[in-house]
Amino acid sequence: MAIALWPRRKARGAFWLFLLEIAIGIWSLAAAFEVAATTVSLKYLWTKFSYIGNATTAPLFFLFTYEYARQRKFSNPRKIFLLFLLPLIYLIIAATNDYHHLHWSNLIINPVTNLGVYVHGPLFWIFVAFNYLLLMIGVIYLLRALFQFNIIYRPQNIVILTASLFPIVGNVLYVFRLLPYPGMDWTPPAFAITGILLGWSLLRFKMFKLIPVARNQIIDTMPDGLVVLDAENQIIDANPSIQKILQQRLKSLIGNKIGTFFPDSQELQQALERTEETFIELKFNSGSGENFYEVRIIPLVKEVTGNSGKSVLFHDFTKRKLIEIERESLVRKLQDALAEVKTLNGLLPICSHCKKIRDDQGYWQNVEEYVRQRTHAEFSHGICPDCMVKLYPDIAERIKLKKK
Repeated sequence: MAIALWPRRKARGAFWLFLLEIAIGIWSLAAAFEVAATTVSLKYLWTKFSYIGNATTAPLFFLFTYEYARQRKFSNPRKIFLLFLLPLIYLIIAATNDYHHLHWSNLIINPVTNLGVYVHGPLFWIFVAFNYLLLMIGVIYLLRALFQFNIIYRPQNIVILTASLFPIVGNVLYVFRLLPYPGMDWTPPAFAITGILLGWSLLRFKMFKLIPVARNQIIDTMPDGLVVLDAENQIIDANPSIQKILQQRLKSLIGNKIGTFFPDSQELQQALERTEETFIELKFNSGSGENFYEVRIIPLVKEVTGNSGKSVLFHDFTKRKLIEIERESLVRKLQDALAEVKTLNGLLPICSHCKKIRDDQGYWQNVEEYVRQRTHAEFSHGICPDCMVKLYPDIAERIKLKKK
């Protein structure tokens, strides 16, 4: 199993399962030699050696289930050290048991079966309680994964959960001596069944090649804000993105009506009263400035009870909205300019004598002033050849001679 898992060690949980299989191998190998040993000293020796795997199995199982079910790396070195600190202490306690007998107080070899029946000391039960606590938490993680992951991964999750239960049951039967043959540790044989099931899962379901993703992880990492409301529009859940948008912690959001955080939005209040899926645009002034959101309101309906709440999705489209506003402003300016230009193409009332133009209000304006107000044109004054001859004949004659 460890060899099969090594190429897939980068998948979440696979590395810890790889180490877990190595620990199981050490435990099982030492247990086999302990069963074969015929003296008390040899049985103690191999049992102490088995604790290299025995003491680390529960922490490794916990780390595997944590990463697999919660889909996040357990990468805090300090916490990992603390998790393995008690197993390390128990390795030392087991190795030095001959001096204090606090872990095993006595060992009796059954002359018929050659099995060693250990009488456990007080520290043994603390060790068992610690291991069972980690195993129980791991099983709870796997149960959560069974319901959180997509249904297509359910057979794979059932196999992993079932494979995890066999060693736990085998260990309980051994510790509390619930089966015949006292001294027979059923945990290593149960781990053999676990290995077979996990090996079949590796081949059948491509385990750790196609890693399921928990739905909570998708919701927590999505960039859009999500709020879940009950039938009274009170917030019952929210993801980190909406907490950032509203600049509120989850504790401050839970139990409050969503309208509390959008008191000026009548459109949102009206949309929440509808029974069908609704889209609206919402302008919200947060700490970072004025932002625009596309809000999608999806009713959550149960067949029996009817309306049971809503999910509200906030998508930030501020950049696109600002571009649209700028584009609309530019279009209006162009339309206004075009309208002014078209005014000059119409019928203009102009004085036949002084050439002034009458505007829409009935006032008479110079041609220059009239055109300047309705276009961006500027005038520069000169004199045409005909007016030059009429007003300044001598200058016109000199210009004519000069050109010749």
